[in-house]
Amino acid sequence: MQFTIYREKIMFSTVREIVVIIGAAVGLLGTAIPLVVNLIRKSRQWARERDWNQLMNVLPELIIDAEQFVNYTGIEKKEYVKSRLLVYALKNKIVFDDRYDAKIDEIVRLTKLVNRRNKDLAKLDGIQNYVEGGLVSNNYSEN
Repeated sequence: MQFTIYREKIMFSTVREIVVIIGAAVGLLGTAIPLVVNLIRKSRQWARERDWNQLMNVLPELIIDAEQFVNYTGIEKKEYVKSRLLVYALKNKIVFDDRYDAKIDEIVRLTKLVNRRNKDLAKLDGIQNYVEGGLVSNNYSEN
């Protein structure tokens, strides 16, 4: 009889230990799973940012290359840049999307604003009469 009581105590303490271990494991999993999910999301975001920066470093060179084609229209130059950027993205296993198209437009708009000529001023600012009439003094040279 004493043996059975001792055996029940051992079993009871073993069951209690198992329950404590299971409780700790559930708590650990409840903490670890969201941590791992957030880590995976962040690593994907970091990879997208790395890819974006890599393509943005190549983009100005491609735009400069496209500007060498003086007989091409702006649309043809843009298509040239997009196709070269797409080839670069495919070679480097980078996902290519429409964000790059908007960035090309933004860079071209910025360069036009910085390098504008008198005829560009008329288009950009709507002051054709003032430029032709000499009412606006500027330091831009005709190209």
